[in-house]
Amino acid sequence: MKRSNRMNKNSVWLQLMLFAIGFLYSGIQVYGQRIERFPYEVSLTNGKPREIVTHATQFTPIFNAKGVTLTNGKTQFSGIAIDHLQFKSNNGLTIEFEYLMYGGQQFEGKYGDGISFFLYDGSKTFSIGANGASMGYAYNRSTVSGNVRPGLDGAYLGIGIDNYGNFKNRMWTTTGDRMNGIVSTSPINPTYPMSHITIRGAMHNEGLAGYGNRGLRYSGYPVLFTTSTIGGQSVKINSEGRYELVNSTANTSFYVRPAGESTQVGDANYRKVIVKLVPGQYGNMIVTVQIQHGNTVSTIVDQYTYPQYLMYYENVNSTGANSANETQNMGPEQLVLLGSMVPETFKIGFAASTGAASQVQVIRNIKVSLPFFPQTKEFLLEGCSTTRAFTFNPFENNVFYKGKIGQNTTPVGGNDASFIDFSTFRFEDQEGNAISTATRYEQAGVGVWEFNTVTGYVTLKPEPGYLGKATIYYSVKGVGTDGGPFDQEIYRSGVTKIEINIQKCNPKKARINPFLSR
Repeated sequence: MKRSNRMNKNSVWLQLMLFAIGFLYSGIQVYGQRIERFPYEVSLTNGKPREIVTHATQFTPIFNAKGVTLTNGKTQFSGIAIDHLQFKSNNGLTIEFEYLMYGGQQFEGKYGDGISFFLYDGSKTFSIGANGASMGYAYNRSTVSGNVRPGLDGAYLGIGIDNYGNFKNRMWTTTGDRMNGIVSTSPINPTYPMSHITIRGAMHNEGLAGYGNRGLRYSGYPVLFTTSTIGGQSVKINSEGRYELVNSTANTSFYVRPAGESTQVGDANYRKVIVKLVPGQYGNMIVTVQIQHGNTVSTIVDQYTYPQYLMYYENVNSTGANSANETQNMGPEQLVLLGSMVPETFKIGFAASTGAASQVQVIRNIKVSLPFFPQTKEFLLEGCSTTRAFTFNPFENNVFYKGKIGQNTTPVGGNDASFIDFSTFRFEDQEGNAISTATRYEQAGVGVWEFNTVTGYVTLKPEPGYLGKATIYYSVKGVGTDGGPFDQEIYRSGVTKIEINIQKCNPKKARINPFLSR
């Protein structure tokens, strides 16, 4: 994880105070527990980070070199959340994570269930949803009192990586699960029931009255969109609250559960999820879901418009109830207006569940950034000790953006003064702390680094006779032209390295070799 601590050396007292009140989380400095510097990255492969909380009624998540294991191949359920950090919602978010699915036992020829990723109101404390087909997000109005569980508190959006395929379905059994969704026997049910990516919507913010389990966290969470990664048409909710078939946006065919276990990028069994949220018009959120399988990145959900208000049918109503659980009779469905207002801040979580069908389910390498965040690259230069000054453009392989972010508008990228505000440049240490003055730094035993705010070039004047790798870091912001947010501090680029390897050599052999660092 990269630190976003901005304080200078004269602010030691403030650092100590923040540490004392617990706002320093594994290198992430927050103000009021809100992330102030992106990207936020956590591997989950080095133990449990302090900002992570767990839910462990059936299984205690295991943190090890693989990541965090949420189920280990038996009938289990658990979840985690980045509950001590909040992410502002106004510019949207991009969330990436890797996952593993392998092992376990089949039921009806399928492994299950799957992994859910969710966003919930940043003002709430993590309180997970129901297990089984609800996958830690939706509720379960079970007929068995011990299985009755509410949905995720403050839920805004849930995305299921659902190998078994029940996260999209209406569940109604006389002895088990009850959850709203798509009726599996209806004509619009997807052709391929398994290997689905399913989006569910928000918790009903008031709860519904009626027989059985109602009220907060027992209403809402409707299916908004679902599609199989192996083919067939997609299903989405329409403006009248009914489901309809639409053409699939997936451009390739693959299974969400790979044939084996792999954490190697590019391997055929490698899997990574990329979720992009971009603010739309009228309080809508534009949702895109991509999955990297092997070297291929497939767009599974392409710019789905998640409206601020929508109609849906609550279709697991009971005709009555006793003191412990609902009766076994299904009542009439209920048309409901659901408010899905975007909260000021988000928190992020994950859950996994299994049943008769089981599998090992692991997540790792979470990265949270902003849409159209600056793409910066390390700059590596090899030079000779006879050179008195090295002057170069550190941005030549970077991409910064300008323009408005929103529905049907896409910022453009570049790396010159029309995209980068040179006046915001500053030298930093590896942790992201400003060092010396913003544009000049005397590095003891190495030399003097300078940045020219007119040309955008960096110069190093090494001390006579210096040999070795001279290293410094920097960050900079973009411009705020054309209605874009890229001059905001939250869009300051990530900490980026400059390294000059100074050797005794023929000057003609000096070369520049920048490459992508993140």
